[in-house]
Formats: sequence, structure tokens, C-alpha cells
Amino acid sequence: MKVRDKWAKRDRMLHAVAENGNLRLVLLRATRLVQVGVQKHSLNPLSSILFGELLMGVLLTTASIKGQDRSQLRIDVSGPIGFGVAEATATGEVRGYLSGSDFEPMGGNRAEMLENALGIGLLKITRVSESGSTQTGSVELLKSRLPYDLSYYYLQSEQIPTAIRMNVELAEDLSVRGAAALMVQALPGADEEEIIAIENKIIDYPDLVTEFEDDESLMHSVSRFLPSSFQIVGKSAVDYFCPCSHDYYATRLALLSRQDLEEMAEDGAQKIECQYCRSVYEFTPSEIQKILLRKAHG
Repeated sequence: MKVRDKWAKRDRMLHAVAENGNLRLVLLRATRLVQVGVQKHSLNPLSSILFGELLMGVLLTTASIKGQDRSQLRIDVSGPIGFGVAEATATGEVRGYLSGSDFEPMGGNRAEMLENALGIGLLKITRVSESGSTQTGSVELLKSRLPYDLSYYYLQSEQIPTAIRMNVELAEDLSVRGAAALMVQALPGADEEEIIAIENKIIDYPDLVTEFEDDESLMHSVSRFLPSSFQIVGKSAVDYFCPCSHDYYATRLALLSRQDLEEMAEDGAQKIECQYCRSVYEFTPSEIQKILLRKAHG
């Protein structure tokens, strides 16, 4: 496959602003990154939907950050999921983790099963700047459905009226067929009736996955949701990506006490699994001894 064709098939996030400056629109095609994340974590169908929404949700929150800033979305819930966390960079790299992903679904339909998997709890968003400063806001889950609760977060914590729609569709074999999301936010000067009209259009729209199938349809979709002329202000590729490495976990091990490291070296080779991508890193006793030596001379 040519490089150009590979680029065209990557997932995308598109940013547009109404020319009158009162509405912001974010379109997200996320099929491949959700498929990769689900495969890495070996998730069941319902967990796949929740995980896909979590990954897309945190990517939507990066619409207001730039440079080397990053955003984290975390839910702590009473349901069997327990907690879920996803983090994304302003450059479109995203990864995530569900605590209790292997559970028996309960409910009469998909909406009920999703709500029961979450239960009651909190949604928290933390934005970390390039300098390391953090800004965190949280809300109680209003409906135990991530698109609605994320919209509620924006309204309550940031006073931004927001409409969000997410679709994670499954194939006949229950694998992820497609994933897409849409967010419209009111900016200063927005007309309330205009916002309500867009919210109704988003709710009634049948299938975002099909609508956002390729770059051309993604661009064309902007005119379907913004009632006035608009300007494309950004388009970027998004990928499931975890920056973990052997060196990273060596640095983490160096934070342990000398006693803990000595005991680990005596117990033999140690394996550490990254919770975000399931990569496994092995440290031999000699490698742990080297970490001890560096710690002693550090």
C-alpha cells in the first residue's frame, strides 16, 4: 500500500468554527484506534463500546489544548467497570485502560446494559500543560452514559453548552465495526435556538460511523451540522499509541527502595506489564542490580 493511501486510511479529527464565531464543531473518525485498543485489552463487546467511548471522549477534550499539552479523562463508578482512564495528547495520541472489563452484562437493551456497567460515580478531566501544571474538574455522572455526562461536565465545570454524539458499532462477530464521534460547542454570542436545533439534529442523526467513513465524507459532514458558513481550523491524524518502553520502567523501578529492589533481584527475573498497551518488559537480576548501583551513586 502506498504511503498516501495509508495516510488516507488513518483516523482523523477535524475542527471547524462557524464564520460568525459562535459555534465550534469537532468531528472524529476513530474506527482503527478503537479496534487497536480493544484488541490490546481483549475486551468483551459491551466493554468494547465503553472503552471506545472513553477513548473518543478524551480525544474530544483535546480540542482546547495545543503543543505538548495532554488531557486525561477518568471515571470512577459503582458498577462492575470500577474505573476507566484514558489520556490523549494535543497531537492525537491516545491510550486507555478499564479496570473491571470482564463482567456479565445486565439489562434489557444496550442502553440499559451500558448504564448498569457504570452505575453512579464521578467523571473527572485533568489537563496537563507542557510545563507540568495541571487543571482538574469533576462532576457526578448524570445519566451514566459517557456522551451525555461529558456534555454535562462542559456545562457545569466550564460553562460551555455542549452537544456530543458517539457511535461504537459492532459487527456480526461482535468485533468493532466502526467508531465515530461529534461535538458541537457554543462559543460567546451563540444563539440558544441555534444550539437546540443542532442538538436535535445530532440526536436524530442515524449513523456517524458511515457518515465519517473517509476524509471526503468527513469534510462534507461539517455542512450537515453547522447551519452557517464555516472555516476548517484544524485536521489531524489520531492513533492508539502508548509511549512506554523498557527504559521508562527502569526509571520507575529506580524509585523503589533499596530493600525492595534487593528482594526483587533475589527473586529472579521480574516482568512488568503496561496497563495501557499490555506490553511486557522483563528485568533480569543483573539489570536490577545495575539499577541499585545507579541508585547508590545517584
